[in-house]
Amino acid sequence: AQNWWIFPWVTADVAYSAAIVSDSLTGCPGTVLNLTGYGFGSTATPLTYNWTTTSGTLSTTTDQNTSLVIGGNATVRLKVVDNNNDSTFATVNIVSKGINVAITNPSPVSLTCGGSVTLTTSLTGVQTGKNYTWSNGTSGSSSFSIPVTAPGTYSVTVTNNAGCSASA
Repeated sequence: AQNWWIFPWVTADVAYSAAIVSDSLTGCPGTVLNLTGYGFGSTATPLTYNWTTTSGTLSTTTDQNTSLVIGGNATVRLKVVDNNNDSTFATVNIVSKGINVAITNPSPVSLTCGGSVTLTTSLTGVQTGKNYTWSNGTSGSSSFSIPVTAPGTYSVTVTNNAGCSASA
């Protein structure tokens, strides 16, 4: 037997999957992240998209592209369904770099004439590199409390090294 040709037959099977691409996976509360969903491995088009999140606000839940306004740490899930009604999922975790501040004194604070009271804060969230700025001009990384000797309205803004801030 001469001149035999052997041609291999190759079959590739690509699994039906989904993926999410985001311009970032972190940000301050209120930051807008742009998300794009992809479904691949199915020729049964068109594909439909269904977005959900555990925190924040999505601009749309049914388009291939959506935006998320960060509210806090979130899990964003995408369900992609092909024209055969087969579905696949993708998930991303969004990390909020937010910081929260509260003045722990009761409001209003009682201040006796000639007396003094100390306003104190408590923080939650990302506190790395925190900096306090009080309405009376006091500022710094360790200014978690200030003494007050005059009546008035006082406020504080705390900013962390991620650039996120909160006020009380």
